[in-house]
Amino acid sequence: MYVIFAYLGGGYALALKVFAFCLLPIFCIWWSDAMGGWTGARLGAPSITAESPGCVVYFLGWTLLLVPIIACLVRRFFI
Repeated sequence: MYVIFAYLGGGYALALKVFAFCLLPIFCIWWSDAMGGWTGARLGAPSITAESPGCVVYFLGWTLLLVPIIACLVRRFFI
């Protein structure tokens, strides 16, 4: 839905950016156990020394995916 709304509201470039934003949370939701099992250095980032529980990765994936909706609701009702 995010990608469709982005395309309708801002065109192809915005839809591509939104798609890229949605990839990590979707991977965290679908493959939470596998992503939680990553340890070591990744792409120059600091080393991850311990595995993360899959349920935490799953929850944070959903949280990151829902942040735009939560931000829109806060903006609409509180600002």
